[in-house]
Amino acid sequence: MFSRSSRIPSWLIKKDSIMDKWFEEKSSQVSPSSVLAFGITLSSRYGHVDELIEMMEFAKLCAVKKVENYVKSVFYNSKSGQCSFELDPSVQQGDSVAEILYGVALETIGYFDWFDSVEYGKPMQGVFSKAWLASWQSKCFAGVDDLADSKTTNKGVLAWTH
Repeated sequence: MFSRSSRIPSWLIKKDSIMDKWFEEKSSQVSPSSVLAFGITLSSRYGHVDELIEMMEFAKLCAVKKVENYVKSVFYNSKSGQCSFELDPSVQQGDSVAEILYGVALETIGYFDWFDSVEYGKPMQGVFSKAWLASWQSKCFAGVDDLADSKTTNKGVLAWTH
């Protein structure tokens, strides 16, 4: 039942294992893919666990900073990897509540839309963010032989550090 070298059950090692399906683009990792946290509806298009974790951290920090009532919903589009927010109509770009919410988003959400502008927040630490980044890089740079020798220096290449 166990592989001698890895102590992993042999059924986990099979290439056609059900676990291979968990990380496909449209595979649902969490059900339900929509939850209510701190009064904010959080939804992930394909039910990806890392997206829901980021959104839950966002909702929690909003509650800590007492601005959760200004956020109606948060939606993570798993296909594009981008998060968007439905805010209360009273929130206007540049006002004090918007600035607090923007700071919370920067702390908790990796990639999001903010008043029609694309923003990059702190990448989520841990296994899932590394897996997502590896997947993203392989899709973005498919067919590129060697980025180190590329003459595009700083054009079209995103450096991700943490």
